Amino acid sequence: MEEIKISDKERKQIKRIQLEMLKEVDRICEKYKIKYVLGYGTMLGAVRHKGFIPWDDDADILMLRRDYRKFAKICQKELPGKYFLQDECSDKFYLWGYSKLRNINTTYIRCGQEHIPYKNGVFIDIFPLDNVPWFLPFRILQDGYCFILRKMLWAKVGKNTEKNPVVQMVYKILAPVPKEIIYRLRNLMIHKGNKISGRVRCLLFIAPGKHWNKKQNGLYSRYGFKRQWLLERERYTFEGESFWGTRNYDECLSYLYGDYMKLPPEEKRVGHAPVSKMELNGEGL
Repeated sequence: MEEIKISDKERKQIKRIQLEMLKEVDRICEKYKIKYVLGYGTMLGAVRHKGFIPWDDDADILMLRRDYRKFAKICQKELPGKYFLQDECSDKFYLWGYSKLRNINTTYIRCGQEHIPYKNGVFIDIFPLDNVPWFLPFRILQDGYCFILRKMLWAKVGKNTEKNPVVQMVYKILAPVPKEIIYRLRNLMIHKGNKISGRVRCLLFIAPGKHWNKKQNGLYSRYGFKRQWLLERERYTFEGESFWGTRNYDECLSYLYGDYMKLPPEEKRVGHAPVSKMELNGEGL
């Protein structure tokens, strides 16, 4: 399906919906003493814009795996009915290596994913973070293993959206692999890597130090966030509300983005992914 154009008014409404979900995460985490921090562009937005990056279209939360497990269990009884915590356990059709908190009173479907029957709606991303090995060769091996599993999950979308015919063929070969096998292999890595280490990452998402600022991050550091960034926190103003973020924001954001206070060129001020269908149904007004 073709991309639909989202108006400035609709984009503001989406952000209000996402802000309400951030507040719900914060409410639950404060009530049950669960640690989280704002992540990626949401942390950058808190520091640089005191809120959403104007052209951004999502929001990100980071949690250590132990905190996420507690959060997911509590959400089963604590979330209001219009919200749904979506991961591979709660939605049998879900395909990603991190979770989404969705407002299921809305419809929000990304281009190329129309054929996947998982629950949809405006969302925020929640990234459970797992241990990265201390030994550099094992970090590199873990990263390669993560890459393969991630592409196996993406194959169910990439078989329809990939433009390169050779890569598309590979995705078509990988697409029939049951997602249960892929998550089982991921869970094996979680178990094998359960020894506490100084760095953590979302296993089925690109390593944080490789995404935007790879050239500036050394080989040893690029495969994960410092654990202390999740543990040493303070509150930040975000869209007039208050949320937890890493205390050492300068080190964290420099690691992710380099000169993070410098605005990107105008042609790069775009959202993450196009949308083919959207219905907000009065939410966020």
